Amino acid sequence: MSDQSASDLSQRSFLVVDDEVFTQKSLVRILKSLGASIVETAENGIDALEKIDAMGNPPDVMLVDIKMPVMGGPELLRSLAGSGYEGAIVLASSADSQTLAVAESMAGVHGVNIIGVIEKPVALPVLMKIFEKLS
Repeated sequence: MSDQSASDLSQRSFLVVDDEVFTQKSLVRILKSLGASIVETAENGIDALEKIDAMGNPPDVMLVDIKMPVMGGPELLRSLAGSGYEGAIVLASSADSQTLAVAESMAGVHGVNIIGVIEKPVALPVLMKIFEKLS
């Protein structure tokens, strides 16, 4: 990622939504290493919606796990679509590629801006390539 792209991440806010603490911490560490300065975390969809309200402005980019307790990724995506969320979303999951493809299709139907789908554990080069899509 170029210096210009890295500086662009410093101007964006992020919300990592994952029920696995290890994954949350890993993604926060990766985002900060790429220059992100505003990174919040949530452990499920309901927690994410509460964080979004508390942030004042919705996050520019959300990294969302598909399978979570209480409110999973698909339900969160429907809620975000209903509220008119316009930020970018990266779906992440340890689910098989077919499940990821179905989730991406469902998200597209709801009109949310999916910029990438990645398998966990998340690899830095894959995430960097996805972030190149941010304008």
